Amino acid sequence: MDPTSELYNAILKGDRDLARGLVQQAVARNDNALELLNRGMIPPMHELGDLYADKKVLLPDLLVGARAMRAGLDIIEPLLAKHNHRKGVKVCIGTVKGDRHDLGKSIVAMIARAAGYDVDDLGTDCDADAFARAVESGSRAVLCSLMVSTCLPHLK
Repeated sequence: MDPTSELYNAILKGDRDLARGLVQQAVARNDNALELLNRGMIPPMHELGDLYADKKVLLPDLLVGARAMRAGLDIIEPLLAKHNHRKGVKVCIGTVKGDRHDLGKSIVAMIARAAGYDVDDLGTDCDADAFARAVESGSRAVLCSLMVSTCLPHLK
């Protein structure tokens, strides 16, 4: 079986240990980290999102898949950051006030770093002042993430 297919299935099933192990094996083989992310890690999360939207899985299933993906992300993120050594435009990214979800934010931050952006990751539960301080310190773009619709007023 293709290693990215195995990783895809591990994340889809929420098997954190298997996902971590498969990513470690891929790194040891010098597999392309960006391809691993794009083919083996992001697609199963899209599938889980679709299954959740169709009410075929529950929120805990989605969260377990996200934790399995996070186990792999923690391993490949430094590799993706090393891929592009030049520092580009500074951007900030954070999850808006009232929301503590960070998987999507972390993926975007990692991809932006790999593309050469200088990313200021503000974390989660960020108020407007946190984003304003980042802009004052040189961020040229503000990237906001949120999953909880009750946080929409904070996005404004």
